Amino acid sequence: MSHRREKPKDPLRFEFTGSCRLDEIATFSELQEDLYWDDKYPCKETPSFESLEQTLGFIEAVAGIKCKSSTDQLPVAALKTIKLLFLTSKMKNPSTGKKRNLFKIINPPGLNNPATMEFATTSSLAHDKEATALIHSLLEKLALEIDEEKLLKINLILKDAKSIMHCIEVGTYHSVAFLSEHIGNNIGLTSAYKHLAKKANKYKPEKCNEASIPLHEIVYTYLRSLGFIHFALHHNTESKSFRILKPIPSITAELAAFCETLNAQSSFLIEPHTPFVSVYETPDFVSIFRKQFLDIVMLATETSSYKDMQVIEDAIRAKKILIEYLWRNYEIDDPNAKLLSLHNIIAALCSYRYQRETGTPYEPDWPGRGKQPGNSPQRLMEDGLYNKKLAIPQGVFDLYYQRYAQYLFAFMGKSESNNAWMDFQSSRLNAYVRILQSYNIDVITKSIFEFDRYCLKQTAMAFANFLRTRNTASA
Repeated sequence: MSHRREKPKDPLRFEFTGSCRLDEIATFSELQEDLYWDDKYPCKETPSFESLEQTLGFIEAVAGIKCKSSTDQLPVAALKTIKLLFLTSKMKNPSTGKKRNLFKIINPPGLNNPATMEFATTSSLAHDKEATALIHSLLEKLALEIDEEKLLKINLILKDAKSIMHCIEVGTYHSVAFLSEHIGNNIGLTSAYKHLAKKANKYKPEKCNEASIPLHEIVYTYLRSLGFIHFALHHNTESKSFRILKPIPSITAELAAFCETLNAQSSFLIEPHTPFVSVYETPDFVSIFRKQFLDIVMLATETSSYKDMQVIEDAIRAKKILIEYLWRNYEIDDPNAKLLSLHNIIAALCSYRYQRETGTPYEPDWPGRGKQPGNSPQRLMEDGLYNKKLAIPQGVFDLYYQRYAQYLFAFMGKSESNNAWMDFQSSRLNAYVRILQSYNIDVITKSIFEFDRYCLKQTAMAFANFLRTRNTASA
């Protein structure tokens, strides 16, 4: 007499339905039996323990949870998470009929999975919409059984990579504003930022007990953090290769002459740092005074030619950099705000002219798809600017913006302190990565507050060191 295999009494036991008992336990073999009967599982046989190896490897890497055999017992909430990830990894793209390698996309960045600024959810306009949709579908299901208050907290603090980056920059600028006001000189600021970078690199966030957090909450927090972690790790490896290593020539005399020309027509005094132009007005302003801009940009970038048409085109492209500058420094994105100086506009033009001259390559790397054909940042930037269906790769934009910042600080006589500031910013990025990798929102919230307070304390110590050095020198 043959044994008849019966369907599980509760076919939704391992599904995210909105009802969750965190104390309920089941064996791994019960999940295997559930998968056998699930219509979403493409094979008509019980999945072997080995067939779930990739899913279990991901769980171990992210949450430290090891599952060694089918007899292991786990919380049902954890088995639901394993089932969701396993079935999602088996899904096919309806338009191509091909499977997307889910774990190639969402595995933690490391030796076999390089960090990339082009992670699917890094920017608000994602290039890989399919990967973005895949991650969002996981987030939607995992969110069904996370406490509402905790979910709100996670979504607020880990909204997206850009929001986390902005939070870090705000904290950095608290230190920058204080030191710039109280120290001011380039040598003193350089020393202060080096002190801060060293101290930030030593910061260690509070450790948490992962076993106390449900697996689906850990994975949800992880996926929310992943775009930023990719961005930060790649930024720290690439940022130094983006930097302009040779000294930037002085343009002080040429700027003074340009200001004389402008002041002859202006009702108010214009100096190189005076904000008086909007992003919207920039292309027309550059067109009217293109000879002055051509001469100054060629001098600053040490190039022998710059065509009229090129500088006008670059002024249009520069709007993207300049609107980002407004957001990072004033938290506004109004193209009509008259907050740009000659320093700002010339620095943006120099960033484009320098790239055209040097041709620094950059290949966007899309997780799960590999490197994008073509490595010309100028072409990739233009594709994103003029084709609404394409995004500017994050790494490409970062290349142009970093150089813009270098030129801007050089024109203000602060090249050395800017390099030290960039190292401080990188050390803060690294610290935030360490904080977020707890994947525990309560620990993350507490650690962010403590780290920012720690940086402010170190800022005060850096200022005290400056005063001590100055007093010793004058004694």
